[in-house]
Amino acid sequence: MMRNPDEFSLRERRQISGNWVALELYTPENLALRRIAAVGDSPSACRRQLRESGKSPADYEYIFLR
Repeated sequence: MMRNPDEFSLRERRQISGNWVALELYTPENLALRRIAAVGDSPSACRRQLRESGKSPADYEYIFLR
């Protein structure tokens, strides 16, 4: 997905609501843009997707979208 959830249209927001998303944690070193890196029905599902794509789950925060 790799988009900032604040930029979603209302239709896109409705489609993804009720899911967990992983957003990269901001640090001065990485200047993260808060883009969604994984979507799942639980934080563990997001972590699994991140590991499968070679990313460290510790570098992300997990948020439930209502």
